Amino acid sequence: MRLFVGRVDATNFLYSVIIGVVAGAVLSMIPVIGWIISIGLAVLGVGMSVRRLHDINVTGWASIALFIPVLGLLGVIYLCWKHGDVGSNQYGGVPDPKRDVFKAILNT
Repeated sequence: MRLFVGRVDATNFLYSVIIGVVAGAVLSMIPVIGWIISIGLAVLGVGMSVRRLHDINVTGWASIALFIPVLGLLGVIYLCWKHGDVGSNQYGGVPDPKRDVFKAILNT
């Protein structure tokens, strides 16, 4: 899936985390349909985490560690702060920091 391929920069990752947390909190209050949409947002969040890990040249499988409660929170904070590789790496070229956040989330 394209959602898990490539790289994303720290700024777009931070914006996606903020959007995901706020939207997830609001939608989780709506029975059934809100919960289903929240699951979709969680899948998008995992995709962003995988691409962010690719940006620092770490395998996307490391995103499994983000599901551990305290370690996951610290990991997300670290991914929001850590600069990506300066040049291309095995996961692709340098991500465009001026890319629209919604295009970055959907990897379009």
